[in-house]
Amino acid sequence: MHARGTGTLSGTLACLLLAGAAHGAVQRAQPPGADAALIGQLSALRDAFVRRIDEEGYRLCPRPRIELGATRAGGRYLPERNLILITAWSQLSAQQQQGFAGVPGPGAPAAARAAYESGTYRWVFVQQLGHWWQDCRHMAAPQSYAALNGANRMALAFWRERDPRFAAAIVRGSVELVNAVADPVPPGQDAQAWFEAHPGEQLASPAHEWLQARMIATLAQEAPQPSFHKSLSQPLYPY
Repeated sequence: MHARGTGTLSGTLACLLLAGAAHGAVQRAQPPGADAALIGQLSALRDAFVRRIDEEGYRLCPRPRIELGATRAGGRYLPERNLILITAWSQLSAQQQQGFAGVPGPGAPAAARAAYESGTYRWVFVQQLGHWWQDCRHMAAPQSYAALNGANRMALAFWRERDPRFAAAIVRGSVELVNAVADPVPPGQDAQAWFEAHPGEQLASPAHEWLQARMIATLAQEAPQPSFHKSLSQPLYPY
């Protein structure tokens, strides 16, 4: 998830998808320059994810390393290095940070930061752990609809267990975005087909943001809701 022309989440996506998910994030936000603290926070979340996989009886792979650095999507799994790269708030430009402010006001900077940190350090990071799991299961399919959908499905199942309020806020924001923004996929084109036919455009396209939100909104309607075990058993979804 990212911004239109800025290399990170757009203002629209930040406000609709992440603002509601930032509950409790202000007190957890790390001060600028606290890279070690952030790595510790992400490492603890990674370990919780891996521990749940172990508890479900799956064979584990070496857990991914974590580094901070600029990436267009806010987070990215690099299989060749077994590394998840996360962009810290302090690594965004002033223009990028302002894209999260939403409605201007005295509390906008803190709210913008809380939205970014909650969405990126929690949702995007766990989503990238999903891509790590796909690679671990030898089912990696970079830039495919099924890979992104499967990673979102794992993230949603994980957060439903760990923090149902956060999961619900992500779903609520996704539904709001889908309803608020007209379908940006060119008329007459299937969304999944468009997504896979434009791999070089995905991270720079507003359609990619909308499709991610639609994926999450659609996954939320799955009945019965898949357990974390079930989501792990289908790293690519649908097959």
